[in-house]
Amino acid sequence: MMEQPTAKLDEIEQAARAIFDVMPYTGPVDRMRLTWDQEEASTQRDEALRYARAAVRAVTQAPQAAFLDEDEPEACEACGEALQLGDPVYWGDGLLHALCCGPERDGFHNANEAPLADGEPIPRPMIWNGNQGAAELASDARNDELCVDRFGLVMKAKLAAARCKGRAGWDDPAQCSMADLSAMLIDHVAKGDPVDVANFAMMLHNRGGRIETPSPQTGLVAQPLSEWHEDDGFVTWWKFPVNEPSYIGSPLCSDWPGYHTHWTPHPEIPTNADALAAAEGSAE
Repeated sequence: MMEQPTAKLDEIEQAARAIFDVMPYTGPVDRMRLTWDQEEASTQRDEALRYARAAVRAVTQAPQAAFLDEDEPEACEACGEALQLGDPVYWGDGLLHALCCGPERDGFHNANEAPLADGEPIPRPMIWNGNQGAAELASDARNDELCVDRFGLVMKAKLAAARCKGRAGWDDPAQCSMADLSAMLIDHVAKGDPVDVANFAMMLHNRGGRIETPSPQTGLVAQPLSEWHEDDGFVTWWKFPVNEPSYIGSPLCSDWPGYHTHWTPHPEIPTNADALAAAEGSAE
């Protein structure tokens, strides 16, 4: 017979002592009730230990679910927190807080269990009311709030990635003007990422500015120095207000002036008129 671990024996003895104390007293009326440590109590002690071993064995072998409170509230499968009335939720294999599903579209599917197609919105969540079968879809207002919260998570992730690349200073007027922010916003509209556009709009909003459209005469928007990367190569550099010729090159050049603050793409390389004329003459 295997010897039981000391911790288990302690549990059994504690249970046996508790049982011993409530067992009916069968001794003479004129005698005190026996205590656990008395020699004469061996019969009652053995009986209490037998009951205790059976009780500990039953509790140990029973499934955990048998001891769960049937009234225990439903919890989110992702974060483990109890669902509160009014929480926006989704469910599949289990219930999930809407924001615990993540902000990206590829974490959702449509009513046909298919991936979301371009232009197809992330489905509205249900509003938890304690009864999964009677939950209702989120209202327009609640869905708007959730979509803004979800989009905010993506914006924060984009900003964090930019900070890791050393980009900062949008809230410092000495480093970045509101004209700079407007120019970068308009430039990113053309690039097509709504998250970048939203982040620049957030910066302008926090600075109390408005989007300044580029001059209709040129349509050319100069980017700030902070937006230049060595992959952009040689570009045209400016210092505002423009009162001197531009500089073409990069900050990595040995003759970099060091005071230009904005840049535009390098102009197209013109066609050599002499070469063009020679080519036309040889074709005749």
